[in-house]
Amino acid sequence: QLFGEVNIIDGLKLKTQLSVNFGNWNGYNFQLPNANGQLVNPRTITENYGYDISPIWENFLTYDKTFGIHNINVVAGNTYV
Repeated sequence: QLFGEVNIIDGLKLKTQLSVNFGNWNGYNFQLPNANGQLVNPRTITENYGYDISPIWENFLTYDKTFGIHNINVVAGNTYV
């Protein structure tokens, strides 16, 4: 995971981070008998496997400022998958 944070102006901050999800999967498929109890092709068994890599990029913009007795705190963000 990589991230960075920068103060744009007094009270306004941008944080961005990049991470990656890694996943893998596998499974077997086989043919079941039809309605008559017969196999159309009894030798049909397949194995499926693979992996995926999904990047995730998140950005957060935060504004936090105090004006006398008043405080403003606003957060906006987005995520790209």
